[in-house]
Amino acid sequence: MLGGAAALGLLAASCGGGGTGTGGGGGQAETTTTGATATSGSHMGGAGGGCASAAACDDSDKCTDDSCVAGACAHAPIKTDDGNKCTLDMCDPAMGVLHMPLNADDSDKCTTDECDPATGVTHTPVAMDDGNACTVDACDKVTGVTHLPAKIDDGSKCTTDSCDPATGIKHAPVSMDDNNLCTTDSCDPVLGVTHVAVDVSDNNVCTNDGCSPINGVVHADISVDDNNACTNDACDPALGVTHTPISFDDGNACTADACDSTFGISHTTISCADANACTIDSCNQAVGCVHATNNVCASNDGCCPAGCTGANDNDCLYFPAGVQLNVPVASLAGWTQCYLDKYSNGGTALSTITNTCSQSKLLMACRATGSATLSLVAAGLRTDVLFDVGTGNVTHLGNGVGWYFNGSSSWGFAPAGNPVSRSSCDIENSTNQPAGIDGPKRLCWHTGGSTINAGWRCGANDNLNTSAAFERIVYQAP
Repeated sequence: MLGGAAALGLLAASCGGGGTGTGGGGGQAETTTTGATATSGSHMGGAGGGCASAAACDDSDKCTDDSCVAGACAHAPIKTDDGNKCTLDMCDPAMGVLHMPLNADDSDKCTTDECDPATGVTHTPVAMDDGNACTVDACDKVTGVTHLPAKIDDGSKCTTDSCDPATGIKHAPVSMDDNNLCTTDSCDPVLGVTHVAVDVSDNNVCTNDGCSPINGVVHADISVDDNNACTNDACDPALGVTHTPISFDDGNACTADACDSTFGISHTTISCADANACTIDSCNQAVGCVHATNNVCASNDGCCPAGCTGANDNDCLYFPAGVQLNVPVASLAGWTQCYLDKYSNGGTALSTITNTCSQSKLLMACRATGSATLSLVAAGLRTDVLFDVGTGNVTHLGNGVGWYFNGSSSWGFAPAGNPVSRSSCDIENSTNQPAGIDGPKRLCWHTGGSTINAGWRCGANDNLNTSAAFERIVYQAP
């Protein structure tokens, strides 16, 4: 049988190096050794063969239970299992049963080695997590647990890389906004953030394109107004501003259409007056002015149509303004002779003349006796011709003639505005008084006691008091 030292040597051989024997939760090892050889089971026999008692069967082996059964020795292996999986159970013939502690160490720093009597040896991985999301936790069998800083750089210039022990690595996008609405902000992983000026052009020539860092791109309409009210101002995105003359024709031939750059369009009614009283002037919108012949015998319209007379149209009346010389009697249209006598006659009551010549217009004339031409003529309204100016050198103006009348002095005329020298007739620019002007245009008849007396002048012919060679005439008209 092996001695104690031999048994221990066997134990060491069984448990040494890396936990050979029972490992990883294995069960108890049980070995029985007899002499130099470990055997298991029972065997019969003794020193002399048969036996009478168990004592006779002692084989001096502490690893067997010796008994005598039916005269024969029996050596049953004793039970070495102590029910503890953390021991190596064995028996030394000399020393008996041994329970050697198992070596649980697996020489791995990455496990926690333990042994539970009930379950045996365990190699539990060590806890590597340091609760820091910013480290890479690892374990080497030789060196043990390590906590190396995690790599947070993602190689992109467009992120801000960081790590929070609680939440781990973050790659937050960098801020690209430069707070300038006139740039396009972007980021390239290699180059980083860029701020490229925006294109403000809208390809529209009708806008002024610009950009404000605060408000951004603006396309302000350009001014198309040329301050000319006679153009239609517009703008074409491709061609630009246009100023098209407006049409101001109103399609009405009775208006003069025009346009003023300041005041705009005007349609002024045209004048169709042709300064001809014998036409009826009107306007037709389609053809313009129409001048229809005036065939109506109507007084005071300035026209004397063919076939009309002063009796039914006072516009047919010969009614010259101012003093006239050498007027044919035949041209006195509309006038009727109401008084005639020679310069040598006198004594006719003025009332007789005025009662006979009672119409609203009077014409005074003189001529060589029997002549078809009147030497001197002036016409006026009755009220002007018979206006009593007294006996002084005063005239009353009417129809371009200076009239004077008085029943105690004289009756006659001179050109309007000319002075008169009544003594009692006007002797201005005469043989009696050469000074003065317009003697040939002066007519004067003596009056006295409200009668017409002989004389005195027919133009340049004066001192006609006793002359039958000249006649004085009064005409009247309505």
